[in-house]
Amino acid sequence: MKGKIWVESEPGKGSTFRFTVQSSLPLATETAPEAFTRPGAQSVEGKRILVVDDNRTNQQILKQLCLHWRMIPRTTGFPGEALEWIRRGDPFDLALIDLQMPEMDGVQLAGDIRAVRPAHLMPLILFSSLGPGKQLPAGYRRLFAAEIAKPLKQSQLYDVLVRVMTGTRTEAPEPAQRIEPAMGTRLPLDLLVAEDNVVNQKLLHHILDQLGYKARIVSSGLEVLEELEKKSYDLVFMDVHMPGMDGLEATRRIVNSRGPSGKPRIIALTADALSEDRQKCLDAGMDDYLSKPVRVNDIIGMLNRWGVEGAETPVPLAGVTPKAELTEFENMVLKQLREFGIAEERAFTAGLLGDFLKSASDMISAARRAYEERNAKRLNHVAHTLKGSFTTFNLPELSTLCFTIEKRAEQNNLDGLEDLIAELSHSYDRVRPLLEDLQRKLAH
Repeated sequence: MKGKIWVESEPGKGSTFRFTVQSSLPLATETAPEAFTRPGAQSVEGKRILVVDDNRTNQQILKQLCLHWRMIPRTTGFPGEALEWIRRGDPFDLALIDLQMPEMDGVQLAGDIRAVRPAHLMPLILFSSLGPGKQLPAGYRRLFAAEIAKPLKQSQLYDVLVRVMTGTRTEAPEPAQRIEPAMGTRLPLDLLVAEDNVVNQKLLHHILDQLGYKARIVSSGLEVLEELEKKSYDLVFMDVHMPGMDGLEATRRIVNSRGPSGKPRIIALTADALSEDRQKCLDAGMDDYLSKPVRVNDIIGMLNRWGVEGAETPVPLAGVTPKAELTEFENMVLKQLREFGIAEERAFTAGLLGDFLKSASDMISAARRAYEERNAKRLNHVAHTLKGSFTTFNLPELSTLCFTIEKRAEQNNLDGLEDLIAELSHSYDRVRPLLEDLQRKLAH
């Protein structure tokens, strides 16, 4: 161990044995060894990191390492406590979350955090003993910027922290899914989509059409009930938030009239990532749920899960490379659409973006009117719809503003929202010309 051992004896008093060893974990007060002060150290120094791990030994080790790298760690063994800190606004630059915890697992905690604080403000790193990708829910990688397998390797953790904080490594990619035009033949299903957001309607319709399905599109819970009286459907993609009758109420009525075994399979479409919101969907009688923005992988996974047993697993396909002539901002917008599997279809993407540009200004004006009329319910719905559209086009600043307005309106707390709505309007006005340029490029 590259140390030494010796004894010092004094007659009549006794002996003192001494030894030295080289430790891989030096004291926090000492200078970090060269192995852990590689280039990029300035990117983690001073960063506030939240560590959530129910194993106290792991907490101490991780805290010691973070102190070593001159970070500011805050640790807890309770996911609920971590969530409370974040909800009340405590500042964190990133979080390291253990997967297996008794109160709430790391994926559930990450989903709840994402509903409060977006990824660009607080990236999350998953700490797991299962190994990457094993026994975890589909789509979990979207919640995390990186994943580290136990047993912990200090150099690996350091490298991941630097990569995440410098942005040289983006969210862990989920394998792209092959668009299978014959899927509708292989898994013949009558599909109904209930979604009031026009952009989401067109997106879902296009994805399903590419898979070989001719889905019926409606925009309210009442229309779902009317449609089910006319025709039998195998599966319903049901938006939770719709005007008039929402998806939860429509599902309850379907279950009450047909029974759990006589209804079609109902998949919730929700932008609410909190675990209690997902539980509301299941309690209402829905069979499963998808978090918005919905991706091709998600749709295919649900069709395979609830379709004919023994369905084939789609073959992964390499991602689509953005066009070279696009700007950095335009590629950022298309990054999200590439996950939908449609960014390479320029004509369709141009049309989708055009529809969004036509509706966004009207929706912001509608939010302003709802505020002036003190109509919290209407404001909540408009903000929720706008949040979904801004998320689809990878505009986190705008979607975060909408999320704040939505939650305040949900609590009937409208004081001060006039300034937030004005900020939303100004922020959108800044990016609108850039989006219009992108739309023109894609249309030609």
